Amino acid sequence: MIFSPEAIRAKSAGQYRVDPVLAIKGALKRVRAITRATRWSREDIEGLSNKDAYWEAFEAVFAAEHALQKALPIFQSQTTRLPGGRAGALHVQAVARAMANAWHVLTGRLPAKNNENFHNLLAAGVATIGHDANEPNLESATRIAVARIKKEAATRS
Repeated sequence: MIFSPEAIRAKSAGQYRVDPVLAIKGALKRVRAITRATRWSREDIEGLSNKDAYWEAFEAVFAAEHALQKALPIFQSQTTRLPGGRAGALHVQAVARAMANAWHVLTGRLPAKNNENFHNLLAAGVATIGHDANEPNLESATRIAVARIKKEAATRS
């Protein structure tokens, strides 16, 4: 759990957020662009007998791709084992923020902690966008949405 996306986000507070699954997928995309451009296989690179620094660099790229492919399922499995669902699911946060804004317009107040009426409404909204089998952490998504709305309001003042 110390390498879960939420833990990494917490450790990088004040900086940019890091989701290891997204970061690894992005890195794999860039590495694969290099490997596709060469049109060589891993076996082609390993089979070269007179390797210079250029070929060794390509071998390192192929090794990096292999290492990233091994790491990706490990990080993906961490996100599914979190209790209450992954609070960092961006689509759940987006729905929570939109609904919290609407709640504020309709009631004149932001959703309070443990507001069952708001959470029922949010659960229905999340269900309409086709959230996966893990139940999202609605309290966390609400807390994040309210904090961002307050921060945005403070910067406008």
